[in-house]
Amino acid sequence: MEEQQQQIPTDWLTADWHEKEKPKRPRRNVLPEAYRHLSKSEKQQVRAAAKWIRQRVSHINWGRQMPDKSTGKPVPKPVNLKDHVLPHLRGSWRSGVRKLTLTAIIRHLVNDDTAYFTANSLGDETLLMLDIDCHACGTLEGATQFAEFLRQNCFPNLYYEVSTHGNGIQGFVVVDRKLWKDADYKATLVNVEKWLRRMLHWTPFDVEDVELKGMPLVVSWGARKGQVKSVTFGSLAKMPRDWTRFGEWLSTTRMTAHELRKLPERFAVPEPEPEVEPQSETETEAKEPVPRKGSVSGKLVDPDEIRKLEPLARKLMRLGSPEVGRSSRAVIVAEDVQVTLAILRACTLHMNADGSMPLKRTQAIWEAIHAAGDTTRAFCYHRFAAIRNMLSGLGLLDWEDETYQFGKACRWSASEKLMGMMEKEFSSGNTTTPRTSPIVDRNNIQEAIEEARRNRPEQVGLRPKMVYPSLLRTDWDTKLTEMGLDHLSRRAA
Repeated sequence: MEEQQQQIPTDWLTADWHEKEKPKRPRRNVLPEAYRHLSKSEKQQVRAAAKWIRQRVSHINWGRQMPDKSTGKPVPKPVNLKDHVLPHLRGSWRSGVRKLTLTAIIRHLVNDDTAYFTANSLGDETLLMLDIDCHACGTLEGATQFAEFLRQNCFPNLYYEVSTHGNGIQGFVVVDRKLWKDADYKATLVNVEKWLRRMLHWTPFDVEDVELKGMPLVVSWGARKGQVKSVTFGSLAKMPRDWTRFGEWLSTTRMTAHELRKLPERFAVPEPEPEVEPQSETETEAKEPVPRKGSVSGKLVDPDEIRKLEPLARKLMRLGSPEVGRSSRAVIVAEDVQVTLAILRACTLHMNADGSMPLKRTQAIWEAIHAAGDTTRAFCYHRFAAIRNMLSGLGLLDWEDETYQFGKACRWSASEKLMGMMEKEFSSGNTTTPRTSPIVDRNNIQEAIEEARRNRPEQVGLRPKMVYPSLLRTDWDTKLTEMGLDHLSRRAA
């Protein structure tokens, strides 16, 4: 045995392994050059601001600006997908989750990157953002006035700053949500967001919309320990960036989740019930005029009509709140609804011979409008489908056949109520313009929608349904028999 042990080579024990060239592992948490050029006191303030943010946001559900594959423009996207988050929640240490670090926040603060947060699910305090948008319409001055109005009446000492592109205001509130479940806290935020939109409706500020962002990650747990059924990501909100105002961050509005829930009761705002303008005797007794077809511009969709549909589009968005599916990150603005209404009106006036409304026809018209420069919004199926479903939910579409299959499209069109709303917008500035249907007052849209829902409940909420051709179902057993696969047919089963 001793001889065998002496024959074992032992050169590797004295080998110098450091002499071999090994590839250097890239460092992930490298501080940017903009941070290194700061003074010592400025670096301390930046790190203090980064720590303050990190203690009040989620370390798993966060995002960054990444280029979109279709457009190439930077858009906010989550860093960790569901394929990484689900194993992490189940206790797997090999899930590949990238947690939020101080370096990522510092990069955001020194304007080297843009980071986004969601609500903190582990600590007591969390950060909440009030996003006052002015993308399609509105002004920065109106957004600032609305933020100051909220600061003086509802959110004392509210800290707010101008958004990245300078077309909106972003305010930040610290919420103490101790002992609150994520689902309950999210439901409270949804209710407060509706209250803020009602308040915006009754105020004279020139603002497009107001949203609450930074909602929590909601996890649906199973009966067994560590079992996760599903997970719903929270809405991404941009982190505060102006670290020179860190003192204002510390003194911003602080409230508990119970106080946040009580805001709609403390400052009650009625539902929008616009006044009805009296109609003249000539309008009430007038007969239905001849429908107007085409436009003076020579195009199927007149760009002037798209512009005039803006008030109607904004009202419908507030009543219907269109939302895209979870598989898309598309955002719907008023201009998308304006273009959809204009195309829907043109297709209703120029229906196909079989009464169908093919998606390719709608897409071709939209792309032609975009190519002509009449709209800045490119066609997106997710946005169009969400707006169509919103109109169907409001009872403003006529569905003749909601099924479709290979070679057969759905048959639907705009209802008489919707056509009347659009004609009222076109004729509001010109009394000589003919109308295609009875007048529906712009200030009485909500009552018209409720009447449409009551009169046609079977038409409300219909959506396209995919059906397979009957030949496939009836001849399936015959085709299997011809291929010698009788044991797979239903007859064999």
